[in-house]
Amino acid sequence: MAKLTAKKPTNTSAHISSGKIEAMVELTKENTKKLNVNIPDSLHYAFKKKCIEEKINMSDLVKKWIQSYLSE
Repeated sequence: MAKLTAKKPTNTSAHISSGKIEAMVELTKENTKKLNVNIPDSLHYAFKKKCIEEKINMSDLVKKWIQSYLSE
């Protein structure tokens, strides 16, 4: 007896290639500026170590702190 299987319907108009997604993300990116801060080596080391332990990007955390400060 033949096994019946249902195929998932394809909708090619709803399919977006990864190249198109990358292009759309690139268009929505905001220009950035680099921020240099002078801090003691020990503070930098402790901050970097904690970010690694918590799997947090240092830049993302600083951006979050700035956004929080600005929303006060």
